Amino acid sequence: MCKNQIKTSSDFDYMKHWKNIDQTKCLKDVSWFQPTPAIFLDFFKQFNVPRSAKIIVHQV
Repeated sequence: MCKNQIKTSSDFDYMKHWKNIDQTKCLKDVSWFQPTPAIFLDFFKQFNVPRSAKIIVHQV
């Protein structure tokens, strides 16, 4: 992206951006994909979080 193409948060449509990612990328092709999320699984195991627990993910 060229310097004159940098978008600020005030003129960037995040909803449109993430809908586009969701519609055009395979899960395995995005940077946050992990086949096995070991850190989270270890956390749940360490703190004895039951498999039936409802996990709320907060996105910033």
